[in-house]
Amino acid sequence: MQKRLIKTDLGANNNKFWHAKLNGSSVELNWGRVGAHGQFLTKTFTSEDVAVRYIERTANTKQREGYVPQQTMSGIQPNV
Repeated sequence: MQKRLIKTDLGANNNKFWHAKLNGSSVELNWGRVGAHGQFLTKTFTSEDVAVRYIERTANTKQREGYVPQQTMSGIQPNV
């Protein structure tokens, strides 16, 4: 499971990304400005279910803040 979100707001000078990838009971996070490598962090949880809930909860929060699912030109989510 993975989530890839992006936020673009020219008026606020925002062009940011947030990526989360499930790896067992860990979540690999990468976030920052589009065009940069950004920051990386791995969070480890007690189970895969807890890690999945973390990704879903955080993605929902990001979407309330204006992030949208990242799309490629073909409309297919990239596999990173």
